[in-house]
Amino acid sequence: MKCLINCPAAAVAWVERFFPGSPAYLIKIANKPYLEYLIDFCVFLGIREIRIITDAPDRRIQEYFGDGLRWNVAIHYATTQNGMDLLSIKQQNLGMVGTDSLLVLHGFFWLNYDKRNIQPLAIAPDRVMAEQLPDGFGMRLVGRLNDSE
Repeated sequence: MKCLINCPAAAVAWVERFFPGSPAYLIKIANKPYLEYLIDFCVFLGIREIRIITDAPDRRIQEYFGDGLRWNVAIHYATTQNGMDLLSIKQQNLGMVGTDSLLVLHGFFWLNYDKRNIQPLAIAPDRVMAEQLPDGFGMRLVGRLNDSE
């Protein structure tokens, strides 16, 4: 399984008012950047390849997380157009995803999990499960992909 973490600027526009000049995904919660919680979640699930996608790139994110070696994952970075929908983003990243199952974390939201009791994610091919907020942000699990989707 692989993971796309989509960090659209629209999801974090409100953060700029409270933390001007600081990338929202680097805002620290209990001395740890928000994005690191998402990466930790992936690690606990056994995901070893993550692509962080944004429509507002900030070099500080890549400088902090680097290639992911610190978490024993491969982290890649990609830029997308402002306002691009998730289907387009998935299609844009098919080369990285291949035929693996895919976890998509979209937007700025809090994952509620217990790292001592985390269950592996499993999904049948060509299935999609979603846990999303009213604004469309949230988590989606997509069964093995193929090029015809």
